[in-house]
Amino acid sequence: SVAQLMKSEIHLFNAETKQNIVEENARTAMNSVLDQFRLYGYVYYLSTSEYDNGLYSNDPVNGNTCILNLNPDPEGDQDSTQMYYLPDEDELWYRDTDTGNTYLITGNITTLEIQPVTSHLARINIVSEKSDYSFQLVTWARLY
Repeated sequence: SVAQLMKSEIHLFNAETKQNIVEENARTAMNSVLDQFRLYGYVYYLSTSEYDNGLYSNDPVNGNTCILNLNPDPEGDQDSTQMYYLPDEDELWYRDTDTGNTYLITGNITTLEIQPVTSHLARINIVSEKSDYSFQLVTWARLY
């Protein structure tokens, strides 16, 4: 019947919309991370402790700056960090370091990993999930 056909079409549309949202979240996160590589020179990955692992820029003019913190210390000072990932909330945030204002970049990011492959190459893995829908993006970026 027409009602069954319409119900089926609406269900398919809703499923596709949810998958598109998950994919958009992953793409937004990946573009934001790759922008950090593009905008800053002398980027390297630092993983030395339980907290504050991520991408840093060792610019000769501006000094050592955290440009992406993958696991911020909940009791630490994040005012100088430009972008940070909150794994417990599955959110990626941007902080305007001039004004101190923070903005949500995207949510539903269940995994954001940066793994050094060599001293000059990093693997970026981003997974976005919501309900029964998931999407993964993997790419590589050059380190300083």
